[in-house]
This record gives sequence, C-alpha cells and structure tokens, in this order.
Amino acid sequence: MVKAIWYRFEQCQCLDIRGVMQNIPEGIHAVAELSAVNVIIGTKNLELNKNAFNQLKADGKARRT
Repeated sequence: MVKAIWYRFEQCQCLDIRGVMQNIPEGIHAVAELSAVNVIIGTKNLELNKNAFNQLKADGKARRT
C-alpha cells in the first residue's frame, strides 16, 4: 500500500516522465513517491520523475503541508 502525502503547489509547469510539459495548478494535491512521483490533481494523475519533483521542491513550488 502506498501512502500519499499532501503538498501545497504554486502554479507551475513541469516535464512529466514522457517529456511532455504539464501544468500543475495552485492548490493542495496528493503526492505518492514511487519509482516515479505521482501527483493526483482531481481525477488526473501526473507522473513526474524524481529529479523533476525534487527541483519543484527546491524552487519552492511544492511544499509538504
């Protein structure tokens, strides 16, 4: 079982694991960190690589609530 952690996101863009630019809206979204990082936005599931997600955190775009 994977536990999701809530993160507060600022409006931003990020490449998903396929190399496609995705918009992440401002708000609090569930995040599951597996081999890829899954960001659940409503019914949409974005798969990011760990480096891209770590960069969002380093830039202050994603903060754990």
